[in-house]
Amino acid sequence: MSKTTCQQTETGTHLVQGRVTAVEGLHFLVESSWGRRICPKAAGCLMEPVAGDLVLAALAGEPDEQSYILTVLERDDQSAPVLISLHEGASIEAGPGRITVRAASDLSFGSTGHVGLSAESFVLVAREGKFFVRTLSMIGNRFDSTWEECRETLGAMRTTCMRWVQNLGDSLRRVRNMDETHASHVRTLASESLYAQGKFVNHTASEIVKIDGREVHLG
Repeated sequence: MSKTTCQQTETGTHLVQGRVTAVEGLHFLVESSWGRRICPKAAGCLMEPVAGDLVLAALAGEPDEQSYILTVLERDDQSAPVLISLHEGASIEAGPGRITVRAASDLSFGSTGHVGLSAESFVLVAREGKFFVRTLSMIGNRFDSTWEECRETLGAMRTTCMRWVQNLGDSLRRVRNMDETHASHVRTLASESLYAQGKFVNHTASEIVKIDGREVHLG
């Protein structure tokens, strides 16, 4: 065991440097010049001790009184992750080049200013999600979306697209008022039947109107 130091306080508690030799749940076996004591972490000790750590412990003057680990002074294994245990399952774990934040129930981020996220890639997995934003701008090279069902309710929508291609099994569209299309050329192809029905049907051409079929019924 490494050399340890000891300082006695006015209350009879001894501040001792010692090594953690074993971990038993929430209690740690600390070996020092005062022998071996089983100590839990003090409330102010956030870093979770592991075997081999050099710690500062407050050892009670009487063996039946509670002793505590105050803080971790030195980690024997530098590659071991650093775990900061917070309250009721919340923790922060840091390893070589990584940080993991865990919460047993809720995890919130808040700011009155700007919040930025920058990464090579990210994955978001949730059973349910809600997104509220006043203005949203998205810029990218490609967007893929796969849903079993999608519903949209919009006050107004404007789309600018160089090319629009849709492959549909069935399509049903209900327009309450005006449905208008402006195009240089309009072509409608139906492999079986094509119906146009209305109270007033008007076909107007500035030059030629052509109706061609093996049978043409008018009236």
